[in-house]
Amino acid sequence: MGTAVVAAIGFVFLGEGLNALKLLGIVLIIAGVVALNLGSA
Repeated sequence: MGTAVVAAIGFVFLGEGLNALKLLGIVLIIAGVVALNLGSA
């Protein structure tokens, strides 16, 4: 989740552009972290 927070800070405070591809990448990273956590439970 830290990666998503850092990306959100970049979008909000640093004025970095957000497009569909970047958003999809963040969603896939979060989904991967969730899958890894569920798999190790």
